[in-house]
Amino acid sequence: MKVKVKLFGSHRRAVGMDELDVEIQEGIDVDGMVSKLIGDYPELERLMDFTTIALNKKIAPGTTMLKDGDELALFPPIAGG
Repeated sequence: MKVKVKLFGSHRRAVGMDELDVEIQEGIDVDGMVSKLIGDYPELERLMDFTTIALNKKIAPGTTMLKDGDELALFPPIAGG
């Protein structure tokens, strides 16, 4: 299966790219995908406590199972007023 990962702000800087195509096995959830990304890009670990994760443009809990062709996005904290 292939999942597209979009990275923004500090996540993009930590990885050095704004988008990744990641091959994964079936049966992986959002949390498993995040663990894989941290394994591949350890710099992401320090950012994850402050990360918003969207799956197919909707906020997703970590237990959501991934499907082929999904798009996962990692966003830094957003502030504004």
